[in-house]
Amino acid sequence: DVLDTFQANNTAYIVMEYLEGNTLKALLKTEGVFDAARLIKLMEPVMKSLSVMHRTGFIHRDISPDNIILHPTGGAKILDFGAVRAVENPNAEQDLNKSTEAIVKHGFAPVEQYRSRGGIGPWTDEYALCGTIYYCLTGRVPVDAVSRSMGEGHPDWQSIPGLTDRQRAALEKGMSVLAKDRFPSVAELAAELYAEEVTG
Repeated sequence: DVLDTFQANNTAYIVMEYLEGNTLKALLKTEGVFDAARLIKLMEPVMKSLSVMHRTGFIHRDISPDNIILHPTGGAKILDFGAVRAVENPNAEQDLNKSTEAIVKHGFAPVEQYRSRGGIGPWTDEYALCGTIYYCLTGRVPVDAVSRSMGEGHPDWQSIPGLTDRQRAALEKGMSVLAKDRFPSVAELAAELYAEEVTG
């Protein structure tokens, strides 16, 4: 959690809680790929946190397996808020893209993060989150979004065991190359991923 923010020495600082545990990336290296049901359950608080952030007008821009930590008690939390930007201002596109190149993580960043006027929004974090889930379930970094936009290397969600058809369809939509083909919000992605859990 972000506890405080302040400015000093011409720099903005974020004060965050100290967290113990391992990142999803570290756990995958030591324990192998995740069980689908376990991972989807672990991602629920992450999606809730992202939804809250998005409703306040901010996006994370750096969701990836090394920026989600699993606490020893079992809860997952988002790390590294250094790339967070507000999207509800007239200069959002210009401000967002001044530092875009520095935070693009190939395989997890959607195509709009590669462009100077890419239409960044909640769907940007959604793509990265689905890419993170794909990585944790397969052990493979997804093909970068630019290559995917040219028809190369789409993630094969159908070959991943343990996902329901509805979850596969939701994750595939959430990782669509074009932002307009994704869910408008992480909350809508979560509603699809957890629908069977709630109703069934």
